[in-house]
Amino acid sequence: MIKRFITFIFCIAIITCMGIGFTGCDQNTSNTPDTEESTNSLTTTTFPAEETSTLPTEETTTPPAEETTTPPAEETTTLPAEETTTPPAEETTTPSAEDTTDEHIASLVHIEARPDFVFRHDLTNTTDGELSPIENDYYLSAYKVTNAQYAVFIAETSHKAPSYWINGTYPEGKADHPVLNISYSNAVSYCEWLSSKYEDWTFRLPTEAEWENAARGEYYGDTSVKYPNGKETPSYNATTCELTTSFNFNGVIAAKLFKEYGRDYIVNYIKGDFAGASETLGECISIRANGGVSNWANHGGTATKGYFLQTDLYAIVSANGGYTTPVDTYAPNSLGLYDMAGNCWDITSSVIVAENGVEKGVSCYAVRGGSWYATSRSCTFSYRGEGRKDFPSATVGFRLAADHTPANSSD
Repeated sequence: MIKRFITFIFCIAIITCMGIGFTGCDQNTSNTPDTEESTNSLTTTTFPAEETSTLPTEETTTPPAEETTTPPAEETTTLPAEETTTPPAEETTTPSAEDTTDEHIASLVHIEARPDFVFRHDLTNTTDGELSPIENDYYLSAYKVTNAQYAVFIAETSHKAPSYWINGTYPEGKADHPVLNISYSNAVSYCEWLSSKYEDWTFRLPTEAEWENAARGEYYGDTSVKYPNGKETPSYNATTCELTTSFNFNGVIAAKLFKEYGRDYIVNYIKGDFAGASETLGECISIRANGGVSNWANHGGTATKGYFLQTDLYAIVSANGGYTTPVDTYAPNSLGLYDMAGNCWDITSSVIVAENGVEKGVSCYAVRGGSWYATSRSCTFSYRGEGRKDFPSATVGFRLAADHTPANSSD
């Protein structure tokens, strides 16, 4: 019996030692290297100020609804890192309401009345525009409202977050990008919220005339100038894939894609009549010397197969709200206003009757300035775009106008 007991104790000791040995092996496998996310980065290229292009055929004809309506639902695709600058502190710390309101006040630019204001073009964007007097001085924000600023509004009011935000939070690296997917009523609510914080400031959306007057700045009356930033126009060097521009529009994306991926990169059509088909990027789109992008969308051009917005590569570009840039990326116009061309459309308070697309004949709010998705023609300060009355879009944001009425002093 004693021998059996000793034998049993000896077996237990052996099994215990084996168990410790296996645990040690598991621990040795835990020292794995960190993995890094692949960056088919659309922003590691060295374009002078993220250049642009002028759409070919659609530059001479009125662009369809795609210019101001929400691009296809590729919003859920992860966008390669776009940022070229270090994300600001807002990325890790949500600014307070006091900080946000102070930012807005500090960025306001005073603009003088212009009772004789006349639009450069009419609503068809083809002939001379109408008289639209601006009777009083006003203020316009130097920047579009950003994701970080809109996040404070959401936190205080419980308004719904834009659809491209994840779990109520804007995409990483986009704190200082313009907030998108904003409807007219969203923008008005933001203005009312901000106005409630001041006795002597009333925030609102600018009228279409106020917006164009501010965009033209010192070039008001100079018919040789098309863009808010002056007389520079986009140009593209096909050999170096370098685009020269002063604003962000679809030519910026196209040029970066050619430089990053190459013309032989295979794109796959994921929607449309050619869903499932493939071809090279160079076969799908091309860029002209003036920066114009052909076959970007169904704007009347000829296509070998489908259009770029129907491809998997466009789905990557348009994810997380679209290919926007920080609101101070490009130089301001003569009045110190940023992004009066490109990046995203600005909603105005002016009601117009649509001339194009499915909205033709329907009242809607004018949008101005073009966007990352738009043609360069749409980014001219005279182009009058059409936004749906209360329909959020991945190309539409807003900037603030304000009126200052100092409280009467008893002194």
